[in-house]
Amino acid sequence: MKKLETTLGAVDTLLLTVNSVFDTTTKHNIRQAVAGLNGTLANLNNATRNINGMLAEGGKISGTFDNFSAVSANLKNNNDKISNILTNFDKASGALAGGQIDTTLASLQSTIARLNEVAGKINSTDGSLGMLMNDRKVYNNLQGSLGSLNKLLEDLRYNPWRYVHLSVFGRKNKVVPIPSDTATAQ
Repeated sequence: MKKLETTLGAVDTLLLTVNSVFDTTTKHNIRQAVAGLNGTLANLNNATRNINGMLAEGGKISGTFDNFSAVSANLKNNNDKISNILTNFDKASGALAGGQIDTTLASLQSTIARLNEVAGKINSTDGSLGMLMNDRKVYNNLQGSLGSLNKLLEDLRYNPWRYVHLSVFGRKNKVVPIPSDTATAQ
C-alpha cells in the first residue's frame, strides 16, 4: 500500500508538473502542430498516389522509359551508320587540318584579287574596253557604224551586181530599192 501511495504521489506530482509546463498557449501550439502534421501527411499521401500513378503501367515515367528504350534500340540498329558518319567526319577534319583548305582559300583569294584588278581596269578609261564601257561617244559611234554596216550588208544582198561586176552579155541590171530604206521613207 505504501508503495502504491508513493507511486500515486509521484504520478500526481508528475501530472501537476506536466499541467504547469503545458499551459493553454502550449497546448494550443501542440494542437496546431498535430493539425499541421495531419495536413502534411495528407499531402504526402497525395504525392505518393501521384508517384504511383506515374510509375504505373502506361504512366508518364513508364512512357519515358519506353521512349528511351526505343531511342536506345534505334542507336543500336544504326550503329554501323553512326560509325561511318564519325569516320567520315574524322577524315574531313583530318583533311581540313592537313592544310588542303588553306591552299584552296589562298588560291581563291588570289583569283578574287585578279578579278578585282580586271574590274578596276574595265572601270577606268585607260584601256580600249574601259573607254568603250565608259565613253558615251564611243558607244554612239559604234552604234552608228553597226547601223551603216547592216545597211551595206542589206544592199549587198539585194544588189550584189553593184559590188561584183560579172557581165557575160553586157546587160545592165535594174537597181532594187533596199526594203529598210523604203520602210524609213514612208
